[in-house]
Amino acid sequence: MKSIMLLLVGCALVVGCSRNRSLDDERAGTTTITAAPMESDQQLIRRIEWAVAGDPATSPEIQRVTIDARNGTVVLRGRASSMEARAAIEALAEKTPGVVAVTNELEVMR
Repeated sequence: MKSIMLLLVGCALVVGCSRNRSLDDERAGTTTITAAPMESDQQLIRRIEWAVAGDPATSPEIQRVTIDARNGTVVLRGRASSMEARAAIEALAEKTPGVVAVTNELEVMR
């Protein structure tokens, strides 16, 4: 009975991983296992938008800001009403879980 349970647990672990095998891997007898990304770029963008919209200091800015993300790297574009607002939006993006880097291209309105 114990051996059947161990076999089932082992199968569950193998099935739970994503396996990528290249021709070289096949010849070498190796397997590359990759994990699914923790969060999609769209989810990351939404979290940053919610953070900016939910902060009283930056909520008026959200209408003029575009947020893009690719593999955790965030780019802020658009206009901010002041240098303080520009910095606050960048800070909110930087502290959002899943963000690897932030490029702030926000222009300050004059």
